[in-house]
Amino acid sequence: MSPVGFFCIMVGETMIERSEKMFELDHFLREETKVEKEQRKSGFNVTDPDILDELILSGDKFRLNGDFLLSEEMFFKKGDVHIRKHNRYSDMPLHHHQFLELNYMYSGSCTQEVSGEKIILHEGDIIMLDRGSSHSFQALGEDDILINVLLKVETINTKILQQLVRKRGVLTEFLVLASQRTHEEDQFLVFRTGENKKVQTFMHYILEEYYGETEPNIEVIHLYLPLLFMELARTFEEETKGQQRHHNQVVTEALAIIEKDYRTLSLEMLAQQLGFNKNYLGNLIKKETGDTFKQLLQRQRMLHAHHLLLYSNYSMEEISEEIGYLDTSYFFRSFKKTHGKTPGQIREEALHRDL
Repeated sequence: MSPVGFFCIMVGETMIERSEKMFELDHFLREETKVEKEQRKSGFNVTDPDILDELILSGDKFRLNGDFLLSEEMFFKKGDVHIRKHNRYSDMPLHHHQFLELNYMYSGSCTQEVSGEKIILHEGDIIMLDRGSSHSFQALGEDDILINVLLKVETINTKILQQLVRKRGVLTEFLVLASQRTHEEDQFLVFRTGENKKVQTFMHYILEEYYGETEPNIEVIHLYLPLLFMELARTFEEETKGQQRHHNQVVTEALAIIEKDYRTLSLEMLAQQLGFNKNYLGNLIKKETGDTFKQLLQRQRMLHAHHLLLYSNYSMEEISEEIGYLDTSYFFRSFKKTHGKTPGQIREEALHRDL
C-alpha cells in the first residue's frame, strides 16, 4: 500500500477515537520519567540507564574531542527508527551523533546550541541535524516537551529517498548527503512549522504509533516519514522563496538609498533606516550583490565624480567635496583605482573631444 493510501485510511477514524489517542499520548509525554525526577531534584544531568550501560562498557570509544559521541549501536537495537523524549530539568552537555536526528517541539520551547549557533524552537517547530552535528541543550521546563526522532543512515537511503527522489530541493539534497556513509557535516535545517497542521498531524501519528503499542510497528512509521518529509520540503521551499523575495526587496531599497545619499551615508545609518542589524545587512548586501557596502558606496561616488568631470566646471576640490570626500588626494587615488585614469586625464580627454 502506498503512503498516501495508508494515510487516507487512517484519517477515517472518528473524532472521538482521535481525541482519546491524543489525550493518552499527551498524558504519557508529560508524565515524569525516573531520570526526570532525579534531574528535577538534583539539577544535574543524569544519563539514561540504557545509554550509561553502553558508555561504561565502551570506555572512551564514544568520545570525540572530549565530547560525547552518540553512535547508532546505542539506540537502534530494535529497529532503524528510535524515538525518545528529551529529559527535562537539566542542561544537556555538548554531544555529537552518527545518525540523522529530528528534534520536534511537541510543547513549550527550548534553546539549544547547534554547531556554535543558538537556536530557539517553539511549539510545533522541527530541527533536522545531519550526521556529525554537535549540539547542547539548556534545561527544559515542566511544559517543555521535546521529542527526538533518530534515524539510521540506511533508513534515509532505502525508505525515505525512494519517496522523495522526484522532489528536487534543499531538503532532498540534505537527506542524500546524510545517507552517504562517507559524509559527516555539521549542517542543520530549521522548520518553523508550528502553524502547519499537516506536519503536526504526521508527527502525532508517528508518536502514537511508536508509543501506543507494547512494540511499535516500525514499518507503519516508515509510511509516515516520507509524508512528513515531503511536507517539510514544501514548507521549507515556500519559506525560502518568501525570504528571497524579502531579501531582494531589502537590497533594492538599500541600493536606492546608496544612490541617493552616498555623500554622507554609512552602513550604520543605512541599517537604521531599513531596521536591520548592521552586520546582518552588510552580509546580506554582499551575498546578493557580490560587493560590500563600502565598494558599492565608492562605486556610486566615482560614477558621480566621472559625471561631474564631463559635464560641469567644478574644480577637483569641489568635486571631491560634492561626492563626500574631504581629502582631495584620497579622491584622486580612489578615482584612478576605479577608472584607471586620474580625474585630470578624464577631464582633459573630454575637452579634446569637444574641440
